[in-house]
Amino acid sequence: MRAKLLGGEVPAFQFFQPWKHVPDTRFFAKDADSRFLFLSRNLLDLNGVSREEDAVGLSDHDFYPKSIAEKFRQDDAQVMRTGVPLNDMVEIFLDEKGKPDWYVTHKFPIRSGQGSVVGVMGTSRKFAGNAPEAILFPSLEKAIRHMQDHFTEDVPVPVLASMVSMSVRQFQRLFIHFFKLPPSQYRIRMRVLAACDLLLRERASVAGIAHDLGFGDESGFIGHFKKQMGITPLQYRLKQRRPSPA
Repeated sequence: MRAKLLGGEVPAFQFFQPWKHVPDTRFFAKDADSRFLFLSRNLLDLNGVSREEDAVGLSDHDFYPKSIAEKFRQDDAQVMRTGVPLNDMVEIFLDEKGKPDWYVTHKFPIRSGQGSVVGVMGTSRKFAGNAPEAILFPSLEKAIRHMQDHFTEDVPVPVLASMVSMSVRQFQRLFIHFFKLPPSQYRIRMRVLAACDLLLRERASVAGIAHDLGFGDESGFIGHFKKQMGITPLQYRLKQRRPSPA
């Protein structure tokens, strides 16, 4: 199946194998259409797949919320189109319990024996603890930490830029370079992550959570949540609280 998807062009598949067993690191490899060729054991477990063979040929859309799957697909396409790796991408992914969290991802082109790009492979590790801001983003560290501590507040970009002695334009350009999204969208994603936690831990209403997290109104919160997670807050609450089949 793998040889068929790649057209038999990629030699030495054994080089993929060590990555599949590195602790705390998720490994994946995909063909030119972003269909899975290899997945590490922890990715298979996350997706509820017991055998790797059952995931080969499937895509991110078969496993993840729409917004997450589309983001992965866009990054895959960029790597395969340009042949240039994407390193230190900070993005939302799902943790071992199926809840969204921040991860640092690296993606590289897979090349055939003739040098043409025929797929993409990469690794992903949880952001917290493994890749602190001071290491990945030393020039933005103070502003990022402030955003994380005050994500329910709409801190103006000029204020964030002044924290790291940058012009607004310079700050925004560097921020987008690292996070692949502007500060306003980063803040929204942090709020959505917090909402996921509140929806499972508390009995608060959707309107109450929207207010507490700074979304302004319930309809705006629902719209942002659905865009990021592919389902509404109530659907997420019901889905995550439903007992898993024995």
